Amino acid sequence: MSPKSMPLSTIKYGFIFCVLGFLVYTMRSVGWFSDVPGDLADSRFNNVILEHLYLWVTGRADDLWSPDFFYPFKDTLAFSDNHFGTGPLYVLFRLIGFDRITAYQIWFVVGITLNFVSSYYVLRRLGFSDLAAAGGAFAFAFALSNLPNEGHSQLTFRFAVPLALLFLWEGINLGKPLRIGVAAALTAYQFLCSIYLGVFLVYLLGLVALICFLFRPRDIRRLWEGLKKQTIADSAKLVTLLVLSLAVVGALLRTYSHIGSEYGFERADGEVIAMLPRLESYLIADRSSLWQSISANFGLGLSHRHEHQMFFGLMLIVGAVLGFLMAQKTYRHLANVMAASLLSLIFLTLYFGSYSPYVLFLQHVPGVNAIRAVVRIDLVMALPLGVLVAVFLHKLQQQRSAGGRVAALGFAGLLLVEPATYNTISTPRAQWEERQRAVDAVFPAQYSENAILYVTNQINWVGDYLYTELDGMIAAQDRDLKTINGYSGNFPPGHIQPNNCWPFESRFAAPEALKRDDAPPEDEIASRILKIELKPCEGDAVILTGPIDFAVIPNMRLEVRPRDEANSVVASVHNGNDRDLATVSPEGKSIKLSWRVVPPDTLPSEGEWSTRMELSDTLEAGTTLEVPIRLDPVMLEKLRAGGQLQVSLVQEFVTWFHDRGMQIAVYSPYNEDGSGQRVPSK
Repeated sequence: MSPKSMPLSTIKYGFIFCVLGFLVYTMRSVGWFSDVPGDLADSRFNNVILEHLYLWVTGRADDLWSPDFFYPFKDTLAFSDNHFGTGPLYVLFRLIGFDRITAYQIWFVVGITLNFVSSYYVLRRLGFSDLAAAGGAFAFAFALSNLPNEGHSQLTFRFAVPLALLFLWEGINLGKPLRIGVAAALTAYQFLCSIYLGVFLVYLLGLVALICFLFRPRDIRRLWEGLKKQTIADSAKLVTLLVLSLAVVGALLRTYSHIGSEYGFERADGEVIAMLPRLESYLIADRSSLWQSISANFGLGLSHRHEHQMFFGLMLIVGAVLGFLMAQKTYRHLANVMAASLLSLIFLTLYFGSYSPYVLFLQHVPGVNAIRAVVRIDLVMALPLGVLVAVFLHKLQQQRSAGGRVAALGFAGLLLVEPATYNTISTPRAQWEERQRAVDAVFPAQYSENAILYVTNQINWVGDYLYTELDGMIAAQDRDLKTINGYSGNFPPGHIQPNNCWPFESRFAAPEALKRDDAPPEDEIASRILKIELKPCEGDAVILTGPIDFAVIPNMRLEVRPRDEANSVVASVHNGNDRDLATVSPEGKSIKLSWRVVPPDTLPSEGEWSTRMELSDTLEAGTTLEVPIRLDPVMLEKLRAGGQLQVSLVQEFVTWFHDRGMQIAVYSPYNEDGSGQRVPSK
């Protein structure tokens, strides 16, 4: 019986588990519409992108690829995900009349629900019982590892993943080539929802196809026979689907690659390695009330720990293992392929020792090299796990005894426990509104429609920086203004914190080639700036204009020492001069800290100094500024191999301080006798 012909009585468990998922996680994540999933940074950013699509559709935004933040730079939509695949849903809710926050909440809820519905449909179409399909779909939609991505709402919509797998599976196993074309189209659509998920889906489908052909070579012959038997019309449809899918994905990746190249965006190996899964990543679930005390013992000192929350959930793992072991003839091949695909995904993305197949084979593929947080691949891994859970539940239900059916129902019920005890990440809606009211309170009643907004604050910590940028972006959108505020996955050159004591001119001092074709001259932009100060500047701003006086550099001193926090050191910057030194330049020529790990005998002119960190606005005379530095996994490996950490200062586009008389600070965690000690950790 196909899903299309199923009476409502045969989908009762599907309906029940959909409602239970709605209750135990989905509505908790939005606080029954009193909260917004995620924090005040990434969630508001995703809302800004969705709102930009709404403004563009309604004619209030001129350029799709160049939103009115990060002005005057162009193509800034490609600094992060674009929401092309899911934006129309948000636009619909806005057109109906919902405000931007409510539309965002509904959009999120619909995305989670679609993940369950699509996977349930796929599992029923594969022949699983109502209960088995409901349990497997619940595992895919609400795996414990997937829940901490509330703040990354661009990853919410995954409903194309199971559908693409279904059509690929049927195309191969039934010898129906046209269905492979449908799988390609669904994959292209997933790219439009999220490039991350599109890339990860390609990995999964590629492995599934390869493993199918390895396990059953006759599938290749069946597929070939299917191709020969196709009608001309079906062949035309297949070619059209494949060409259009490749064209969409190719155009999208080419656009991102071109814009990234223009701006000089590049993911360093160390940045990617920091967010490759480790074995211990699959044991971390810090937001689970059930597992957080055990989880705390794993991944100590792991950089970006919040991204490594990859424990799928005990019940899901147990169900998947038992599904693989207990699969009988009907689902034996499916179980084998799902298990092999899952293990292959784990192996190919795993970082162990100082080795990773991902860095070796995939990291430098054009377009794909923009992927930073590979740990998010667990969002796709949940699908083969869910299929194996469905195999297990289906097998239990096939038992002739009532005990088997009761066990199936009981196990399916246990799948609810871990999501129900997960502590959701959400922010009260009132906090979103409060931040915008703070801007409204100091916004002038009268302002020019040609004004360019700049919201500033007295920056005290990194959260202030992110939140203030988004305050400005939202305020500008609500008033149809351009703004030099901006926040995204990447930043244009010269972008500095929105500290109201710092000069804003550096924000548009980058090369002309990066700016919009209709961007006015810098002096005109400066004359149109409408500066909104959330807090007044405390003290006079000290601005660095032009090159630093080289005579002060020999009196600068750097020291570096280990820090209590794992994988971290502290750099001390001492200004031994009798005058204050500014570090922030309106021309983009700021003074920044830089560090590297190299062999001890490496000369300053050898090797790369690619890292940068901003300092405070002023280094006061005779004072010392302490700056914590987190070392990425590549640097740690080099240190353990006998390398030396070197720290220096640079004025961008002007000079390195170690070329003008300042000594480079060095640090090595190794003793003279050669017995090594790692950077101290708690």
